[in-house]
Amino acid sequence: MGVVVVIAVLYVCVLVVLCANDRGHKGDTYLPRPVAKNENEEHERQRKAADEKQGARDRAQQSPPPSGPYGSLNPDHAKVSTAPDAQKASDSRSKTLESIEHKQLLFNGILAGCAVIGLGIATYQGCSIQRQIELARDANVVAQRAAKATEDSNRIASETAESQLKAYVVIQSDSGMTYLPPEEPDDKDLFIASVHVKNTGQTPAYKVDSISGALQAPLDYNGPFDYTLPGVTTDRIVMAAGPGRDWTIEVSYEPNAQDFELIKKGDQTIFVFGTIKYVDAFGKKRCTNFRYRLGDLIEGNDYNLTFEAEGNDADTDDCCCAEEVLVPL
Repeated sequence: MGVVVVIAVLYVCVLVVLCANDRGHKGDTYLPRPVAKNENEEHERQRKAADEKQGARDRAQQSPPPSGPYGSLNPDHAKVSTAPDAQKASDSRSKTLESIEHKQLLFNGILAGCAVIGLGIATYQGCSIQRQIELARDANVVAQRAAKATEDSNRIASETAESQLKAYVVIQSDSGMTYLPPEEPDDKDLFIASVHVKNTGQTPAYKVDSISGALQAPLDYNGPFDYTLPGVTTDRIVMAAGPGRDWTIEVSYEPNAQDFELIKKGDQTIFVFGTIKYVDAFGKKRCTNFRYRLGDLIEGNDYNLTFEAEGNDADTDDCCCAEEVLVPL
């Protein structure tokens, strides 16, 4: 739009200059003839005019005008007498042609200048528009980064809040095992493991479903710890646990006389293992896995439970080998 306005203004200025130049020739006593359509026609017209002038001079020389009060009545003499006027008209027409050519050159020059100026303005506007596009693109990138940062911040805040508020079901360190000797001749030796559990989170643990088992094996036994293996005794609890609630998972094991002798000699030991599956307040399934072996005698018939190197996890989605035996939540 700015380019069009500038060109229009320059065009009007050109017209004003041309009109002012035309007013400077008002004193001329001739009416300019139209410019010839092409250069050949103009040359032909000038040649004919020159021939007419020369013919008039020749006729005037052949028949000189007689003296008298009324002059000569010969028409050729009248033409000779008007020769200076014709010469003046021819000179004026030449000047007019030169003036028109000059104006045309001036007009063309000004139009060329307008075109150059318009091109410069268009180039400037193009660069300005390109710069605005780049600035808009940069602003869009900044906005996208800000939105991504806001999204990440919200996600981190949500994860932080979830991490602080969700239920944490953990095994307490005071878990142990007690040996109960037979009270009657027909009774068997009995070991009862007491695994103490607590929800240390700030929200309840829903649909708590736990299974635990015990088995006797050599000291270097590394598994499998499967609830379906022969000789594995299991215990199961289904409940809900609010924040701060603790409870005890008890697992009993009755060895026969031969197995009990192996335990007494230290050739074999009792392993206690289990999985606690629950759903937190955010609807996510979580599991706590534990694995112990019979530890050292504390006092009387009480023994501690020693953590195994593997099989102990809290706040995980891996429910170990309990998925097949626990009720789907």
